[in-house]
Amino acid sequence: GYRFVYTLPLTPDTLLIEDTHYIDSATLDHDRARENIAGYARLQGWQLATLEREERGNLPITLTGAPQAFWREAQGVARAGLRAGLFHATTGYSLPHAATLADLIAAQPPASSAALYALTADYAQRQWRRQRFFRLLNRMLFLAGKPDRRWQVMQRFYGLNAGLIARFYAGRLTPMDMARLLTGKPPVPVGEAMQAVLKQTPRLRAFHHD
Repeated sequence: GYRFVYTLPLTPDTLLIEDTHYIDSATLDHDRARENIAGYARLQGWQLATLEREERGNLPITLTGAPQAFWREAQGVARAGLRAGLFHATTGYSLPHAATLADLIAAQPPASSAALYALTADYAQRQWRRQRFFRLLNRMLFLAGKPDRRWQVMQRFYGLNAGLIARFYAGRLTPMDMARLLTGKPPVPVGEAMQAVLKQTPRLRAFHHD
């Protein structure tokens, strides 16, 4: 799969270091991840004095799905967060959607549980439609090309314009952004990319591990 490390300064002497993997199954060797982080810090010349906090988790990366069937299974019970499928299809992050939905509910408080269900189901399914392009990219990411060459996709992406990258993380790509992501020298074979784009099997799975 894919692996990369990113860092986030929290204070002048406190730093988040995250070892991230995009892989096909919900498995991760936690001891190896700790070693990876410690090794990365050494390469930067950083001396880690104390471990303030440690987190690990598996975030879903959506390749395809059946949102209407998903909401029928809810049987009229409102859902929110990951349980509602509300997350960025490629990064797996859910906080922006959670905040938006909370604002939406606060702005027009539902009068009944049925109304709350309708509101959350409508919002979630609208977000699902908005993220169609991200799911297409995910299928290309996981289903096209050889696994040991997949890193080229990430390398190309992070060489693009900083504004495009910011809009990607915000889930607000413009049509020009989408064209830019799909044009130029392809990071995966064109034939395999087309097969991945057309793949519609709901059983496919992928995970983003922190």
